[in-house]
Amino acid sequence: MKILILILTALCFSAYSQDTIRSQKLDSLIWIKINTYRTSISEKPFTSFETTTMRKYSKKITERNSFVKIGFHSDSVGITCNGECLFQLVATGNSPSVKKMLDDVLSGNFEYLAQQAVQNWINSSSHEAILSYSTWTVSTVTSKAVVSKDKTSMRFDCSYHCRSADSKVTNKKGGATYK
Repeated sequence: MKILILILTALCFSAYSQDTIRSQKLDSLIWIKINTYRTSISEKPFTSFETTTMRKYSKKITERNSFVKIGFHSDSVGITCNGECLFQLVATGNSPSVKKMLDDVLSGNFEYLAQQAVQNWINSSSHEAILSYSTWTVSTVTSKAVVSKDKTSMRFDCSYHCRSADSKVTNKKGGATYK
């Protein structure tokens, strides 16, 4: 019983020792930067920011990865989406650059985080192929940033998922989720 009380106390304390940011503004900014990249390489931009089933799925992946040391890809690519990119950024310290980044994030200036996510995906040949694949037209982005109350650390997790508007992506029961 004492252990259970200790665990609950620790969980309550940790909930008050950080700021958690989930922002559709940030998600949309990353999505726009992906489209800007696609245009720069003569690919058509995505036609739709998906807000239903694939977005719900993406949120689950982002949330799960925000609790593990190293994020891992889902086992449902091909079921809920055709492509997946993950990004994680951890910043710690008292340097002026870290403090500025954390202040920016807390004030809603997400430019740095969006740029870092997209640039890191572009720099990875496998992720870049997913971003630039010409037949995928629908995508979504979900993110979560957790900043410590003392503004000395932050963890940022981001997931990108995409599919073709006309593709059939089946659910685990074999029924078509998208047509």
